[in-house]
Amino acid sequence: MGGRQRIAYGCGDRQRSLLRHRGGQADLVHREGAFYLHQSCEVETPKEGTPEGWLGVDLGIVHLAVTSDGEHFSGAEVEAKRTWYRRRRKVLQSVGSRSAKGRQRRYQRDTNHRISKELVEVAQRTGRGIAMEELSGIRKRTKVRREQRHRHHNWAFYPLRRFVCYKARLAGVVMRFVDPRYSSQTCSFCGHCARANRRTREEFECLVCGYAASADENAAREIARRAHVNAPMVSTEAAKAGDCEQSLAIAPPRALSAGQATGQGQAPPLAAG
Repeated sequence: MGGRQRIAYGCGDRQRSLLRHRGGQADLVHREGAFYLHQSCEVETPKEGTPEGWLGVDLGIVHLAVTSDGEHFSGAEVEAKRTWYRRRRKVLQSVGSRSAKGRQRRYQRDTNHRISKELVEVAQRTGRGIAMEELSGIRKRTKVRREQRHRHHNWAFYPLRRFVCYKARLAGVVMRFVDPRYSSQTCSFCGHCARANRRTREEFECLVCGYAASADENAAREIARRAHVNAPMVSTEAAKAGDCEQSLAIAPPRALSAGQATGQGQAPPLAAG
């Protein structure tokens, strides 16, 4: 080709709206027989307001994310895809062909984008901030069954949180990170903390007040409660890396005597922070 060429390109409505903020150079990328144009954009973020409550989010393996509203993002489909890619890689490597690892990474990235988008949209629509657990040392801190170890080390927890962070900033949604210690053993209704509260990996039932729920849902509600009752105290490198502002220190879980129990069943609504 000689001289400058003008070539038509296609993009979605969202990408087209961002083009007016473009800045710097664009990169033309060739991947799997198609060309993609990567253009950086500088977008002003709206001012964060005062949230009217908190949407707690608990990250996991069986359920990639569970919210304090009770919404579950199942990892079943992701696990099926991961297993397929793992077997596919072995076949391709045996014949000296390209690995499917790149496709798996793109699939995981797309899944994280979809989950983070929905979380931010719910928080923005309801006027709440998003509360998540501090992820420092999550792989060492959490225990999984032997058959789940590969899944545990394979999934991208930090990218999911990073996607939630930058989408929240663009939407003006406040982010808070809390100390997750004992959140899986602490009742989000009365605050009693005991290992025996976890009847099984999936079930939570408080020994004091009798509150019962999905273990992941209870943990998400406890994360939201901690974001409500604790003021921001310190910024961490992990939070900065995710383009989020603050991490929270959390007071030790409170334990109530049987006489202080307030009842059982559905947990009370979380107040504004």
